[in-house]
Amino acid sequence: MIEFGQKQHSVLGPSSTDRIANCPGSPALIEELGHLLESDEPEEYADEGTAAHEAAALRLWTGGYPTSTPQLVCDQLAEYIEHVESHDVILVEHRLHFKSIHPSMFGTADHLGLDFKPRREHVAYVSDLKFGAGVGVEAKGNRQMLTYAVGALELFDSVGLAPTWFDLTIAQPRYDHPEGTLRTHRVSRDEVAEHAEFLKQLVARTQEPSVLRAAGEWCRWCKARGACSTLTAKMKEFVDANPGKYSGEQVSEALRLAEIAPSWKKAVNQFAYREAQRGRPPPGWKLVPKRSRYGGFTLVPVDDPRTAVVATAGSDFEDDDVAMEWARRAREHSELERKEATAG
Repeated sequence: MIEFGQKQHSVLGPSSTDRIANCPGSPALIEELGHLLESDEPEEYADEGTAAHEAAALRLWTGGYPTSTPQLVCDQLAEYIEHVESHDVILVEHRLHFKSIHPSMFGTADHLGLDFKPRREHVAYVSDLKFGAGVGVEAKGNRQMLTYAVGALELFDSVGLAPTWFDLTIAQPRYDHPEGTLRTHRVSRDEVAEHAEFLKQLVARTQEPSVLRAAGEWCRWCKARGACSTLTAKMKEFVDANPGKYSGEQVSEALRLAEIAPSWKKAVNQFAYREAQRGRPPPGWKLVPKRSRYGGFTLVPVDDPRTAVVATAGSDFEDDDVAMEWARRAREHSELERKEATAG
């Protein structure tokens, strides 16, 4: 049996609910691989999301953005900020614990809200900020949001507020969704309680000795996707198969897997890169320095005709590059502050 929760992150967190529901063996694999999945190399888009969340939180806590925040990002966050500030009770970046589900399960909600308007039935608000532009996220049928609602239900009940309804809102300012930046789905207290029972059963499944893994579109955000033999086998299965003999269902599954292929390829590259950094390069591959404003190395085949310096694209910035460069500098500033605090 794997003992979860020994690290600073929660293997059984709200953002993992959908993936674990489809692949209950994934938490054990992530825990088993442990430090092999930890990266010293920052992911640019992860930096963007982190910086955007920090900027939004500071704006909600203090009334102002960090001075380094580009106006473009401030404009993109404006509708989310207005939505959050419309409620009487506002909890931002609030840590939720799910001890009734599992003692080591926790998660941080971007926003929890509640109104004190005179009414028979209180409505609680759960909002999640998604700063990515590549993949649209729906509010309806969103297991992550339902899991946050479970934590919110326990929290509000514990102080006697007892919400009857929950408005689950996805804020995705950079994704062109037909329903707009904010998408909200309302669920009842009973639906949230039902999801809590589902979570208890799901966690029990992850603890089974012979728990299975399954590959599919939910692998996109799995930390272990680059080292998962189940996903690799599924990808190879479709590559080796004769497309002309596919059934309609197989074609549909292949299309869904094709959507995550770039993410899987990147994860495989990152896992191999980290292994090479630790002195265990995959046979037939080597690390060479690359020339870019970020520096670093890249992994190439040993017979690659390129020289020791790998050229990169130019440095012209589009809108997304502005946010990415700001996020990178914000991360570097945070790292510097941590080092100075430690040295002091």
